[in-house]
Amino acid sequence: MTHALVIGVSAYDHLPSVGAGPFGLSQLGSTAIGAYRFAVWLRDHYRNPDAPLATIRLLLSPSAAEISAGARRAGPPTGIGCGLPCSTGRATTPATVRA
Repeated sequence: MTHALVIGVSAYDHLPSVGAGPFGLSQLGSTAIGAYRFAVWLRDHYRNPDAPLATIRLLLSPSAAEISAGARRAGPPTGIGCGLPCSTGRATTPATVRA
């Protein structure tokens, strides 16, 4: 059995929204949507008869831009119509998806 943990963090609580923070780190723009798309790919296309997909755990912390874009097109990473049990807004607990 294959179990996947997919994490996408675009928004970090302790980094500035503009400019560089400690060690030159800054907010990211598309990590959560990339993680979501990877989870969807796993669900829809991963096929390994020796290790079938059992679960996908998806944890997202989308940026404000990702949330806004998701709401406009009624899609991820906000969980609106995404087909995966995701939270709206910033996730605080992982979602489990049964394959």
